[in-house]
Amino acid sequence: MFSWVNLKEFISGNLKIRIILGMSIILLIVLGTFSYFDMVTQVSRYTEEHKKMAMEISDTVMKSIEYPMLDGKMDQVQAILERLGTLEDMELVHLCDDTGIIKRNGKEPYDIKRKTKSNITLKVFKTGKSAHGLEMRRHNDVDTRILRYAIPVHNEKACYKCHGDKKPLLGVLSVGFSWEPIQQKVASVRNQNILRAITSIVIVGFFLTLWLNKYTIRPIIQLTQIADEISCGKYASAFEKFPKRSIWCRELLNCNKTNCPAYKNNSIPCWYMSDTLCFAEPSGKFPEKLDRCMKCPVYQDHKGDRIVRLRDSFRHMLYELISYEEKLKASEAQLVQAGKMTTIGTMVFGIAHELNQPLNVIKIGGDFLLKIIKRGEKIDLEELKTVSEEISSQVVRASGIINHLRTFSRVSGPARSPVDINNPIRDVFKVLGQRLRLHQIDVKLELPKNLPPIMADHNRLEQVFINLMTNAVDAIDEKVEKMGSGVKKSVAIKSFLKNGWVVVTISDTGTGISDSNRDKIFEPFFTTKKVGKGTGLGMYVSYRIIKDYGGRITLSSKIDEGTTFEISFPAVSEKSETQPK
Repeated sequence: MFSWVNLKEFISGNLKIRIILGMSIILLIVLGTFSYFDMVTQVSRYTEEHKKMAMEISDTVMKSIEYPMLDGKMDQVQAILERLGTLEDMELVHLCDDTGIIKRNGKEPYDIKRKTKSNITLKVFKTGKSAHGLEMRRHNDVDTRILRYAIPVHNEKACYKCHGDKKPLLGVLSVGFSWEPIQQKVASVRNQNILRAITSIVIVGFFLTLWLNKYTIRPIIQLTQIADEISCGKYASAFEKFPKRSIWCRELLNCNKTNCPAYKNNSIPCWYMSDTLCFAEPSGKFPEKLDRCMKCPVYQDHKGDRIVRLRDSFRHMLYELISYEEKLKASEAQLVQAGKMTTIGTMVFGIAHELNQPLNVIKIGGDFLLKIIKRGEKIDLEELKTVSEEISSQVVRASGIINHLRTFSRVSGPARSPVDINNPIRDVFKVLGQRLRLHQIDVKLELPKNLPPIMADHNRLEQVFINLMTNAVDAIDEKVEKMGSGVKKSVAIKSFLKNGWVVVTISDTGTGISDSNRDKIFEPFFTTKKVGKGTGLGMYVSYRIIKDYGGRITLSSKIDEGTTFEISFPAVSEKSETQPK
């Protein structure tokens, strides 16, 4: 069920919604406040206009009955009041004497001789001044709000002959207007203002949202998505998705310096590019060159706003990351090759021994034939066939060793093809077999058939296993030096399938690895061997190769008991083997 907590999490987790909502609230407050005060001002002005109009009508009534009253023509006064009573929205118009008794009424003749109860009229009797205001009037059992104006009729000299000079007031003229029409018009004005304010907010908000989305929100969201890809190491794909600005400074400046880095490359703006030739000499690197670039018309016309500059900075950062990654890969390839050469160097004696055996057989066969020829003796064809076949087989054997050594030493990249992991393990013993025999190390192999293949490169996997086997032999030799020749000397290699992963374990009975060295074992140039015996590249190169193929390597070790390395690779199904790579 959707709740306030869900809404809060949705808003807090969505940058676009937060910016639009924040701007909408600010816009609503600003335009709402402005519209409110505008509405209040208009309503107040409209109300005052109606009050002024009502007051002018009241003054007109007073002036129109003044002379008939002086002449004592009260019938004319009544007629005037009755004509005024027909005006639109006129609720009452009457004249009362100095005691408050209604003497003339232009709206309701039946009300004559009734004493007024209006507080506004009574106020005029007390103060002798005009008064007005809103009051409730009950008429036909219905309460009606009216705007009443009460104007005093003063006792002037012209009135003394009839009324004497002792009374200050002769009466009060009351005029009342219905307040409901005024209220309706005020409400209409208010509603129009509210509608206009809402319409303005919606229209301004819509176009403001479009503008924010295009120039602020969308670039920020795009940068966020690209930053996520960068954090996952996907530099190349992130760079392709990055919005590119096509700024060709050669066209803008009519430049013909074809050897300038920016002449054929606009992947990043030229002010980020190193060693451009804008100033007749290499300009140096960013940001040192920026002070000079800021004076260039290309920079001044295309630097953009802060969002554009932020985007350009991200693109430049990504460009540099890709460059560094390419350099790092090249360096790693060199390290891998250096590790191979180091490995070959440590295997020279064993390889020489492996080659020496077929060469000895060939020499013996050749000497035998030469001896027969010198003596002029005839050789039995069957014996000649046997010698020739033996020489040929030993040549094939020597050629195989040389070809394997050549294949192993060649530069190889992180190519991927289906590989039976047992094959590179077996090939290790073509170059290390003699060394293991000389060191009297017992090797136990458990390499079951029909293991699923993995996606890797045979040559590079062989290098991993050679490095691990070489370390195992060195660890056993070190243990023999430390504890004597009676120690157990064995290496066990086992391969198996576990939870969709092809796993290989290599266990030795060497000196083991201390806890303090376990975290450092895969660092480049770290070694615990004596000076001249190790370069510190073997485990680092092996670690990088395993990671290149989506694998993982762990170790367990006990001092003076031995070490076990476990290497795992994702198994490949037959279906995925046939898919294009």
